[in-house]
Amino acid sequence: MSRPWLAQRSVSLAVLALASLVFGACGGSSEPRPGGPGPSSAGGTDNDDSGNDVPIDTDGSPDTEGLGGVVQGAGGTGVDTTVTAECARTEVTATDTTTAQPADIIILVDSSPSMLEEIGFVRKNLNAFSEQVINSGVDARVIMIAEAIPEDVPQEEQETITGICIDPPLGSGSCPEDSLLPNYVHIPQPIGSSDSLDMIMKTRDQWSQHVRADALRELFVVSDDDALYPRSIIFGDPPLWEDIDFMSNRFYDDFSATNPGQTWSFNGVFPFSECAYADHIGKVYAQLVERTQGVAGDLCEQDFQPVFDRWATRVIQDAVTIACEWDIPVPVEGQTFSTELVRVTRTSAGNTSQELSQVSSAADCVAGAWHFDDPTNPQRILACPETCDALNEDSAGKIDVVFGCEIVEGCSASGAGTLAALPAPLDEPVECQWPLPEPEDDESSVDLESLNVRYVTRSGFGVLLGQVDDAEACAEVEQGWYYDVAEGTTTIVACESTCETLQVADVATIEALFGCETKQAIIR
Repeated sequence: MSRPWLAQRSVSLAVLALASLVFGACGGSSEPRPGGPGPSSAGGTDNDDSGNDVPIDTDGSPDTEGLGGVVQGAGGTGVDTTVTAECARTEVTATDTTTAQPADIIILVDSSPSMLEEIGFVRKNLNAFSEQVINSGVDARVIMIAEAIPEDVPQEEQETITGICIDPPLGSGSCPEDSLLPNYVHIPQPIGSSDSLDMIMKTRDQWSQHVRADALRELFVVSDDDALYPRSIIFGDPPLWEDIDFMSNRFYDDFSATNPGQTWSFNGVFPFSECAYADHIGKVYAQLVERTQGVAGDLCEQDFQPVFDRWATRVIQDAVTIACEWDIPVPVEGQTFSTELVRVTRTSAGNTSQELSQVSSAADCVAGAWHFDDPTNPQRILACPETCDALNEDSAGKIDVVFGCEIVEGCSASGAGTLAALPAPLDEPVECQWPLPEPEDDESSVDLESLNVRYVTRSGFGVLLGQVDDAEACAEVEQGWYYDVAEGTTTIVACESTCETLQVADVATIEALFGCETKQAIIR
């Protein structure tokens, strides 16, 4: 099957882009402030070298106008949430798990006298091609099977010789010994106009010592003629030299047998039609390109650079695999990431951005979505399979992830108090009920209408729990808590399912948040 869409894509030298994550995190270690204020429009602050407070805008830069900013709500809800003075904005880079398979590239160039100009095109474009592939992070080796330029040919006359000599950085530029191991090997071998496929197999003992069993394997032939393969039998009785299907199928089977089970592709520049530059149309080559999903260019057009560019793109796409998961870095000390406010944005190579939606787990995956590896103790962000496929089709794009401050139904919490601090490792089960936090003075009281509960994992994530009326109501929710009694309460109690989560979620602290209307638990 051919890939006509490849012709519409340009090659980027930075194809293997690292995924960068930008996090906005909210401080959650301040002392309790019962009944604190609601949303604030003030920007954050930081200290300059003199120790003075400097306003911080939502992009992490000093806010010269002293104005705060607005961050967009999670999941594409469109809810605007205000950044408070407790919130700082930190830029970090996640661990990129993209991998690149090595690539072994075998190139054969027809050295018949009619190929003089085409040989010059190969010499001109091969360095640019190899640099594109190598700069993408792919460990590429190029094996050239072609006639060499004799040592005694002056530089100014080399373009009149039907031989190959590759200049630095890929080759040494020293003819005829232009090999530069391990990334470039020149096997000097004259190639007749219809002998390319035969010579691939006849020189197997020479090139096989330079290829790797785990590498992607690419063949590229440049010829103004079609192939005759295998020459040892096609002129027998019955004659097979006009049987295109037989010759292409026979070579496919023979070359596949050199490394059984390995994926390979056939590529090349050869005539697509009868023209002034063609001896014969490359029908055998065309069948091999189609069967292996390779890249082909029309020799009649005499324009090699677009072909090499498309081939470089295809090699990179085949070799590079985006793992579609990103390790979440540890937050800045004193800050807590919120699982409630996460925005994941995919930006394509064409600079088009799309906000991806969050789903609860892999079982809920849809196109354009992502999920945490573990919603109770997130360590990584995982793209859903359909999303991952789209990323691999556009490997020059990137993923940005923004974590906002602790938000409760669109309200920024004004303070936090610790209900429990847990040791690491746990030496006994986690207690699942906690006394109400004490007010700051005897005249104050805790406003139960604006108290919320969360647990914070050691990786820095705050998971907000919802309130239910009583223990019986816990059966209808995923994560919840309730007061021990309706009137005169003194204790916060975790639902049984929440208590089970606390035993395994690597929790660092359990906290009360103040200043926002209490969030109610979501019924299953």
